[in-house]
Amino acid sequence: MFRYLAHLFRRKALPTEPFIDSELGEFLFIKGIGWRKKVLLEGRFVNIYLGSDGENPSDEMRDTAKYWISNWESRRDELNQFMESELKTWPDEERRFAPQELKIRSIEILWADATTCMIYFDMNGMCHPQFHLTFNGVTPVGFAYDD
Repeated sequence: MFRYLAHLFRRKALPTEPFIDSELGEFLFIKGIGWRKKVLLEGRFVNIYLGSDGENPSDEMRDTAKYWISNWESRRDELNQFMESELKTWPDEERRFAPQELKIRSIEILWADATTCMIYFDMNGMCHPQFHLTFNGVTPVGFAYDD
């Protein structure tokens, strides 16, 4: 019985080899985060994170990553408008910028079903605060920041 329980709760070895998707290419595993790949969007390198404790990313995660890589430029104006409408609900001192000032930093697809995804931004080369859009699928549902 004890051996069975020990086997159940034994930590799985973390991946040491990259994960390769036929369309997206090679992802490296980062402990505590998951799979990471850098892609070029808006003329800068952006991290794509596919959350994982060691398992390969789901088809849904990879499809969501492919969607954002392919559609980022065509969706940017719409997302800027969404952020602008959200900023109107913030206190004045927190909304002294235009969404166009934000530069994409990462796309984070953290759950296997890919229903929730977050896109993080930098402003003027600063990492703080961390502005992010939250999505249900590919529909924006929130805009906020972390200190």
